[in-house]
Formats: sequence, structure tokens, C-alpha cells
Amino acid sequence: MVTDLGVQAGDIVLRLPTVLVNHHVPRSLPGSAGTTIISGHEDLPIPTSSLLAHACAAALGELSFGREVQAA
Repeated sequence: MVTDLGVQAGDIVLRLPTVLVNHHVPRSLPGSAGTTIISGHEDLPIPTSSLLAHACAAALGELSFGREVQAA
């Protein structure tokens, strides 16, 4: 996952599936089928790239922020 680098044509690393997280309007779109774009530029208010990345990570499971998560 790469955050806040902008979205434009071309691959960051050739033949490596990539997730681009950015809050700016894309300049163009990557040509690679292995690139996924997560953007918040149409949301109001526009979220920061770090908030978008946090939402992506939270969707994968409960966040513990370095602490052990205790079961109830």
C-alpha cells in the first residue's frame, strides 16, 4: 500500500500489485490491471490519505494500536 504519492499513469514497481491511497484528484490513471486506487477526493469533507489508510486497515480487522486486544 502506498499513500499520498498522487495517482498518475505508470507503475510504481513493475509487475507488483499495488494499492494507491490518495485524497487528491487523480492526474491520470495507472495502466496496470494490478493497481487498485482508493480515493476520497469526492467525499465531503475530503479525508486525509492517512485517514483513508486507517479505514482500510480497520476493515481488515480490529485495531489494537500495539496492545493486546482482550476478549470480553
